[in-house]
Order: sequence, then C-alpha cells, then structure tokens
Amino acid sequence: RLTLRAYGSLNMYGDVTLGSESLDLLRIDAAGIVGHDNAALTQHIVAREVQLTNSSTSATALPATAGSGTLAVNAQTIVLGATPDATSDARGFAVKGFDAVTLDAQKGVRLSGAGNHHFAADTLTISTPQVSADTGASTRIGSDGAVAIQGGGTASTVQAGVGASLAVDAQRIDVASRIVLPSGRISLSAVGDIQLASGGTLDVAGTAKDYLGKTVTTPGGDVAIVSRAGNIALNSGARVD
Repeated sequence: RLTLRAYGSLNMYGDVTLGSESLDLLRIDAAGIVGHDNAALTQHIVAREVQLTNSSTSATALPATAGSGTLAVNAQTIVLGATPDATSDARGFAVKGFDAVTLDAQKGVRLSGAGNHHFAADTLTISTPQVSADTGASTRIGSDGAVAIQGGGTASTVQAGVGASLAVDAQRIDVASRIVLPSGRISLSAVGDIQLASGGTLDVAGTAKDYLGKTVTTPGGDVAIVSRAGNIALNSGARVD
C-alpha cells in the first residue's frame, strides 16, 4: 500500500508512471493532481485500487500550469473520496495541467463521503461497468469540458450503498454505463447536449434491506437531467429507473 499526502498538490513531471498493477492500494490525499512538462505525453497512475481524496480542513487553490498532456488512471476500483467544501477559487480535489483525463476502473467507480472533484480538461472519460457509492455519499464531479461515462470491465459484486447522491456538471455529458444509487439522487447538468446511450442506466430505484432479520424497503430516489443550451437524448436501450 502507498499513501501520498500533501497539503498542496501531487505534481507530475514529464514521462512518469506512479504505482504498478501489483500495488494493492494507492491513496492520493491532496488538494489535487497537477501535470507539468507533459505535452504529447500520457502520465500514468496505476494500482489495484486508487483513492482520490483530500483530508485537509479547507480547499487549497492550485497553481497555474501550462501542462497539456493526458492523465490515465488505471485500476480495478477507483474511489472518489471525501474532500473539503469547494470555494470560489478552489476545489475540494482538482486535476489540472491535462487536455484529457481518463479514469479506467475495470470493476467499478465508488463514491465515498462528501466530495467535490473538478477536472480542468477538455475531456474526462470514465470507463467502468458501474458507478456506485457508499451509503450516504454525496459527490460532485465537475469538468471544464465534456464528460463521457462509458462501459467496460465486469462490475464488482459489492452491493451499492443507499441514499447517496451524484451531481455531474460539464459542457457536454454522455452516459453509456450504469450509475446505480439505490434510493439516491442523480443530477446531470450540462451547457450543451446530454445523451444517455444504449446501455446507459440511471438507477435510483428503492431496494429491500435486511435489518436484524426484518426486511425494510427503501423508497425510490430522484433523477434530474438539465441541458442549459442543448438537447437531451435518450437512445434505444437506455434506462432511467
């Protein structure tokens, strides 16, 4: 296991790979990740589980950067963890200095705690069979560009927590994977188009839980989809429940 903790940011320079496929857990506890000297390069973060979190008590503004490459995070599970509240000039956990960011989670992306994650990139691609959450998690994913959540891999058999919320805000949003938040809330907000493609699922249905031998059914949740200046497309094979 490897934990990197910083009050400021994790800074990545040039052609660099952090971690390896044999590393069980890589936890990045910082104000964010900043790319430098990475034009036409892909900088890699690799482990079986990658956690992105910020345990500081207040958000920290990251320095300006001229980075322009790609950040690729590869893991079986990627956890977007808790962060401090965002301010007018600082995010809870920010990723800067990249034109493109890819989060490739072969078993799933898990939301944990109350987190605000911002990606200052033209494109954010989340490739995963399922986005789920711990019970009561509240996560915001923001992007300066387009966000694509697409399928890939085989979903974990770990049961999704109840009553979590996910808000995604971007220029454009495409969903072709499963977001499963039982009795939770999913909010998709974009300046331009929002598309739910074939296989794209927004699932906030209620669920049955066993508490001390008694089955308790939780109510269904809420889904909000808002395009401020574009279109909303629900393609054949998409599902909102």
